[in-house]
Order: sequence, then structure tokens, then C-alpha cells
Amino acid sequence: MTRHRLSCIQSRNNLLWQVKVKIGSVLTILQKAILLGSLLEVRAVFSRDTIQGAIYAKANSKVAVERAL
Repeated sequence: MTRHRLSCIQSRNNLLWQVKVKIGSVLTILQKAILLGSLLEVRAVFSRDTIQGAIYAKANSKVAVERAL
């Protein structure tokens, strides 16, 4: 399992997690997280074109995000 640096961004009702990843692996990690996320309490996974090397996940816990990755 690859370790990713997670940081929590507090939003109104949910926790938003920023995950630092290698630029070339963003699509692969997004696909895996989307497929596994619904099983692991991850509500959404997305990236921004303007912020390279990071994806974002909405989840209540850091553990849920780590499992989806």
C-alpha cells in the first residue's frame, strides 16, 4: 500500500480530505477510490485541474479515506 499525505480541510457539514499524490497517478487513484469509496464511507472523490498532484475526498474519517486509497 502506497502512503499518501492526507490533510483535513474542515467544511460546513463534512470533512474534506486533501490527498497528495504523484501527478501521473491521479486518474488511477481517483478510479479506485470511486469504486471502493461507496463501500468505505467515502461520499465523494474529485480533483481540480488547477491543483496538480492532489485529489480530494469527502469522508467522516481519515481511516475511510486511507482504506479507499
